[in-house]
Amino acid sequence: MKFNDKFKNRLLLFVLIIALIDSIYLTSVELNSLPLYCSHTGIINCGGVLSSKYANIIGIPLAYYALGWSVIAIILFFLKDKKFETVKNFWYLIAIVAVLYSVSAMAALGEICEYCSLLDATLVIVFIITVYSLKK
Repeated sequence: MKFNDKFKNRLLLFVLIIALIDSIYLTSVELNSLPLYCSHTGIINCGGVLSSKYANIIGIPLAYYALGWSVIAIILFFLKDKKFETVKNFWYLIAIVAVLYSVSAMAALGEICEYCSLLDATLVIVFIITVYSLKK
């Protein structure tokens, strides 16, 4: 399937906006300004994941990192100057590291957070779009 640049850019922006909204929600939950709406039964347990030892790196909640990444990613998206292409591609590609960490953490816990998984899915899509773009 061949994607034209216009479709690819629209899809990328759409996915980045979803990542931003999800990370804003997770940050708001972290700051206790919004309640956490998700299942707490069985394997689906956002509260368990978000309060686990894996939910912070150097004392900073992962939601803050996700929010920072999303904001910078959207800013980079709108920078059309070619001199930012390498930075933009690097920024989009490092997202896969976050996905690997998140999936590993949820596997270690034996629990899944729907919001974390949504963010992981958006980052995987960003990664795929970026790799596809680099192959052109």
